[in-house]
Amino acid sequence: MGGATQEFYRSVLTEALDILDADGADHLVIGGLATRALLSEPMDVSDDVDVFIRAGDAEPLLDRFSRDGFAVYRRDRRWLYKVAKPDVTIDLIFRAGERIELDDEHLGRSSIVDLEGIAVPVPAAEDLAVMKAVFDGEDRQGRWYGAIRLLKDLPIDWDYLAARGEMHAPRRVLSLLLYAADEGIPAPDWVLARLSAATARPPEPT
Repeated sequence: MGGATQEFYRSVLTEALDILDADGADHLVIGGLATRALLSEPMDVSDDVDVFIRAGDAEPLLDRFSRDGFAVYRRDRRWLYKVAKPDVTIDLIFRAGERIELDDEHLGRSSIVDLEGIAVPVPAAEDLAVMKAVFDGEDRQGRWYGAIRLLKDLPIDWDYLAARGEMHAPRRVLSLLLYAADEGIPAPDWVLARLSAATARPPEPT
C-alpha cells in the first residue's frame, strides 16, 4: 500500500473503528499506528492499520466489513485476516505474533489516544513492546526498533513488562531488553533475572 491520500486514509481508519465499535468487538490498534499514537507522532499513510481482536470475533467481523464494502481475505486462519479499501489495508489480528491472544489485561491497561483528531484505542506501551518483540521475524523486520523507541521515550512499568514477557515470550523479551541495554536503556536487574529464570522452564504447549 502507500498510495492513499491523508484524507482517504483517515476516513477508512475512522470507518473501521466505527464498525468495530458498532459490533461491540473488543479491539486495540497495534503496530506502527499505535507506536505513533503513544509517541505523539503524526500518522503515516504508508502504515497498515493493525487491529488486535478476539479470535471469536474474526469471522463475524470479516462478514461485517464485507457488507460495508471492504474487500476481505483470510490471510492465515491461525492468526490474521485482512480487509481493505483501495490503498488502505486493515489487518485483523487475533493471535499477535501467532501466539499472543487479546485478553482482559490488554484491555484493562489500554487507553484512548487522540491521533490527529481520531480516538484510537491502543495497548499499554509494555504490551505493545512485548508484541513487537514477538512479531519481529525474517518477513517482519524492524519491530524491535519500534519497541526500543517505546522503552526509551515512555515511562515503563517494569513489573508489568516482566509479567507479560514471562507469560508470552520470555526469551524474546529478555533478548530485547539486553539489546536495549546496549542502546542505553537498562532494565532493572531483577527484571532480567525474572525473565532469565522463565527461559529455563519448558515452554507451555500451544
